[in-house]
Amino acid sequence: MRLIVPLVVFIPFTIFSVFITVDHGLWALVESIQSGWGLQVFLDLVISATISLTYIVPEARQRGINPWPYVISAGLVGSIALLAYLIHRGVAERQAAA
Repeated sequence: MRLIVPLVVFIPFTIFSVFITVDHGLWALVESIQSGWGLQVFLDLVISATISLTYIVPEARQRGINPWPYVISAGLVGSIALLAYLIHRGVAERQAAA
């Protein structure tokens, strides 16, 4: 269950994000942030990712997972990186149980 939920979200969200980026380009992101509403959503996501990383980094270290690829990529791809960490964690748990 800890692996299925992140996968179910990760795959379609990543595909959607790639499609939007290819279709609209990265400049559309910059333009959307310039509006008040877009800036609010962007800042909300930055705050959410930062809070998530404060929990992920110590947990990853405790589990023997290098957190830095996820920290760096969270700044570049946001939730995709956080979901990737959850998938990595789920795979590691399954391997440890086997």
